[in-house]
Formats: sequence, C-alpha cells, structure tokens
Amino acid sequence: DNLTASSADVFLAWENLKVKFTASFDMDNIVLDRYRKTLVGAAGFNAVNYQRAADYCITKNINLDEAAKWIDHSIAIQESASNLLTKAQLLNKQGKKVEADALEKKAFSIGTEAELNTYGYSLMQQQNDIDNALEIFKMIVEKYPDSWNANDSLAEAFANKGDKANAVKYYKIALEKSPENQKERIRLTISALK
Repeated sequence: DNLTASSADVFLAWENLKVKFTASFDMDNIVLDRYRKTLVGAAGFNAVNYQRAADYCITKNINLDEAAKWIDHSIAIQESASNLLTKAQLLNKQGKKVEADALEKKAFSIGTEAELNTYGYSLMQQQNDIDNALEIFKMIVEKYPDSWNANDSLAEAFANKGDKANAVKYYKIALEKSPENQKERIRLTISALK
C-alpha cells in the first residue's frame, strides 16, 4: 500500500495479527551510486551514458556539480546536439543564460531531426515546459517541413497547450505526409480534438 517512488507500506499478517511498517529508500542516491559505478567500466567510454547521468540530475535538480562534470565528459568524448542541449539546460539552471543560449544555437545548427525532437519532448514531458517545447517543434518544422513526425510533434505540443485549432492544423499536415502505419492514430487524434 501507499506506494511511492521511494517507499511503500508493508503489511505482515498472521491469523489475527497484522503488523504494518514502511520500507523506504533514497532512490536518487541509489541511482547516482549506480551511475558512478557504471561509468568507471566499459560504459564510461560512451558519451551517451555520461549524458544520461547528467540528464537524471538536471531533471531531478540534484547533484548539479557532478552533473556538470558528467556532461563535460560526454561532450569531450563525442560532441552532439543532444549533449550540448543537456549542458545548456544545466547552464540555465545555474543562471548562465548567455552561455546556455550560445550552446543551444550551436546544437540547433548541428542537430538531427531526431535529436531536436527528443529535446522538445524532454521539455514538454519531463519539465512541463510546453512554451519552449512549442518553439523547438516550430523550429524543427521549419528546418524539416516535409517530415510527418516534426508536424505530428508540433501538433501534440499545441494540443498540450490547449490550442486545438493549431493542433488539428498540424495533425492534418502530418497525416498527409505520414506512413500508412501512422495514419489511423493521427485520424483518431484529430477526431478526438474536434
């Protein structure tokens, strides 16, 4: 009972006796300890693993000093739009907006559609920052206008913002460009928005 990310109420019962206790643990420290141990092995040669560790800290707003070391190491191994955007998020949390903006600009110029789309979803879903996610998805549609997925993502962001008219508009564009296996889902989404 009473299950959370870091605790649960446990009941032991024997005939007429019932004993309750709460089992709890510090999930963040467990995860951080796991990252620390993992990154000294073979996983430490992969830029993405350092980025994931930094992302966890940034999302949870914990351990930001170590997150800075991890994301710098990720960038040193292999710079990508993804790890530059992670570093920009960290810099924004630290109040270093000018530096963050410069990294975002660089990331946007080198980022693939998939990298930028993932970043937009990170803003929208993990950070509940729909306004900035909308701007990212608009930029992706501008950069990749023939992409059904870019239009679909922009439509979803408009829907999350409560702007049904623009959501339907971009879902219709996505529907025209989408592969056959996506058409029914998009049609149903449009119907639900009307």
